Amino acid sequence: MVTGFVYSSPSDISFEMVTGFVYSSPSDMLDSLPGTLKITDCLEMCRNNASCMAVNYETGLCVLFASSADVYPDEKCRCEKE
Repeated sequence: MVTGFVYSSPSDISFEMVTGFVYSSPSDMLDSLPGTLKITDCLEMCRNNASCMAVNYETGLCVLFASSADVYPDEKCRCEKE
């Protein structure tokens, strides 16, 4: 899960990476982008979408959200690999 923080302009955005958690807010999902092989590409897609506040990234899949765990902390869940 990566949360974006917009400051004065789209070029001035920083992100906080939180590992081991997934942000789940289906009603706020902006886009699901399979085939995204680099996290930097995923972050750039979020940066270029004015509504994007967070992403979930797993190799090959980037999901953009119009909300974040900062806004809805109960929508964050621990990711457990089996």
